[in-house]
Amino acid sequence: MLVAERYTPQELIVAPLVRIQRERLLSAPGLVLVQQGRTVQANDVVAQMPGRRILHMFDIAEMLGLKKLSAVKKALRVQADQLVEEGEILAEAGSVIRRKRVRAPMRGRILHIDPYGRILLETIGEEENLRAGYRGKVIGLLPRYGIVIEAVGALVQGWWGNGHTNIGVLRMGVKRPHEVMPSRRLEIGMRGMIIVAGRTVEPAFFEAAAQVGIRGLIVETLRPDLLDVARQMPYSVVVLGGFHREPMAQPAFDIFSNYDGREVIINAVEPDSSERKFPEIFIPSMRAEARGDALVPELGRPFDVGDVVRVLTPPMMGRVGVITELDVNEGPTETGLEVPGCRVSFGRGTEMVFPYANLERLTGATLSLDQPE
Repeated sequence: MLVAERYTPQELIVAPLVRIQRERLLSAPGLVLVQQGRTVQANDVVAQMPGRRILHMFDIAEMLGLKKLSAVKKALRVQADQLVEEGEILAEAGSVIRRKRVRAPMRGRILHIDPYGRILLETIGEEENLRAGYRGKVIGLLPRYGIVIEAVGALVQGWWGNGHTNIGVLRMGVKRPHEVMPSRRLEIGMRGMIIVAGRTVEPAFFEAAAQVGIRGLIVETLRPDLLDVARQMPYSVVVLGGFHREPMAQPAFDIFSNYDGREVIINAVEPDSSERKFPEIFIPSMRAEARGDALVPELGRPFDVGDVVRVLTPPMMGRVGVITELDVNEGPTETGLEVPGCRVSFGRGTEMVFPYANLERLTGATLSLDQPE
């Protein structure tokens, strides 16, 4: 048996045409609004959850510093079963100069006021509208929670996301994978777009992009100290390759270049490898006949000759190549251990042997070894 057959690699999907299935779920039970078999657009509302009932207790005596029951009753400005608006005064006391007030945090109804002046306010939170997020076909219903949708198109998965999901037009901010898009290149015409910024971005880029009003940012790498900045941005941020300094992986760059100007979905979910959840950019196919040509990714299979892989460790960290030979052993490592691996070609006569654990497969990717670096 080949040693490679006993090793399950890390992998991300980077495919120009793939069929995927995704669950779209409410955060709590609600109402599913579509039927199985229906074709939906990314912005279609497919499920809805009514606003949650929230109870608020206000101890007027404590909040206003009142000790006498008569003073508490005098301070009340509402009565039981009364509807109140956000910011409306529930109780107030004190002099004109040092007036203290208790206000309603949001619109609601006074359920009860006890003899000691404690107010119970009922409010209803905002309803949750769940959108399809992908253009595709509803192939399953999850009663009261959501749907399973099947979609066909290009898919690029990444290592890290800041938690936001958006839809917008893809815009290439660089012409080559190694380039870095400067913040001065941002313009008001990019409002609402998903920007491919190349290898990385400078710190000033984040705030400048927020002011322009972009909906998404895609980079190959990001300094670890900028992750907290990215989390605070109102738009989606996806880091494709981690924290190395190499150019954007050519297979991903080629996909983005081919679909420049097309509507894309950027789902910057925080990664969870145990559930195979990764941040991703999905570009729906416009051709109905593409469904029969789409790759159905076989995940979890062993490495094989021809696989496109990315190196995870120095000195070649971030470089992308193609496996040309399996189960190569070129002697012990620096620690004295003999670790089986494979030979990877990077083109132009450059090839090296890597332990299997030091490689990540880009499933569905294609790479020409003759293209310039």
